Amino acid sequence: GTQRSFSDGQYQCPMQHSPYTRLYVLRAEADGYAPSVSPPFDQDSDGFAYDFKLAGATWIQGVVRTPEGQPAANAEVFLVTAGQSPLMVENGYVQEERNAIRVRTDNDGRFQLSPPGKPFLVAAVDNWGYAQTSPEPTGVLPDLVLAPWARIEGTMYIGSHLATKAKVQLWGDSSVQFDPPRVMFEANTMTDDTGHFLLNRVPVGDVSVGRWICVN
Repeated sequence: GTQRSFSDGQYQCPMQHSPYTRLYVLRAEADGYAPSVSPPFDQDSDGFAYDFKLAGATWIQGVVRTPEGQPAANAEVFLVTAGQSPLMVENGYVQEERNAIRVRTDNDGRFQLSPPGKPFLVAAVDNWGYAQTSPEPTGVLPDLVLAPWARIEGTMYIGSHLATKAKVQLWGDSSVQFDPPRVMFEANTMTDDTGHFLLNRVPVGDVSVGRWICVN
């Protein structure tokens, strides 16, 4: 959705019509307060007015560090909550993501996120690598230390023949259960004339790699 900042406790948002949905909600957040969501309203209505009453709350505070332990400035950080669609990391990058909250770290590698009010994990994606963590029982969020990206290189065969110009796909899942917050990984590339392939920006951990077959 569209994000805008306002001051003096007043806000005004122009209506954006979409062919995919008729109902919208507004979400308000401010430092030191829990976020609040408005009731749904129809995009064809003449207007919608709603006064938010925010309650004080402690925000999520965290730090992202490079593999050497130094602050990772300008790293992307994502808040992934239970019950939402998984965060998709494709070829080592997160494209436009409408379900997860995205922020960037400051020069000291620090970030803050509004409390979601349900189980969550925090993921960090950067050229240095990838990291994710969940809050400890005390509520403290451990530092996210980026694990350097791995790479997978190999040669693909179909039977005893080299698989040339074939599509190779990688996939992985941070959770074997559906309900907890999840991050899913996907990557793809093509084999060359010798069947050789290379996948970069692969997260450290268990993933699967195979030949992608299009079935009509």
